Amino acid sequence: MDAMDILEGLRPPPQLSKLTIKGYRSDTYPGWLLERSYFENLESFELSNCSLLEGLPPDTELLRNCSRLRINFVPNLKELSNLPAGLTDLSIDWCPLLMFITNNELGQHDVRENIIMKADDLASKLALMWEVDSGEEVRSVLS
Repeated sequence: MDAMDILEGLRPPPQLSKLTIKGYRSDTYPGWLLERSYFENLESFELSNCSLLEGLPPDTELLRNCSRLRINFVPNLKELSNLPAGLTDLSIDWCPLLMFITNNELGQHDVRENIIMKADDLASKLALMWEVDSGEEVRSVLS
């Protein structure tokens, strides 16, 4: 039995407001985490020490109510294309393949297209977080 089988069998209840996945060793998410409306109340999502994942779950509806996202030691993470619209708390640590570039640089780096997150997307998320907490938390993270 591999890690995918184990996590697939550990299907949590859909009423969860917080989900943390630690030490996951597969490059695909379990089926229940890909179901569009499975987690109606999920407010916090964390990935920690997930060595093979390359991105967040592909369906933006899954994380639609998330305000908190933590990503720690996900060394193959290459993109953050599906950030939740209501995100107010974002933490990213030890994700060496994740790159942030400007739109001008985007045109110059077509070869690296799969490892890029548009800087404008991040800037808009940071601006929203800045408004919510008057910039105190964002200021401390950026410093």
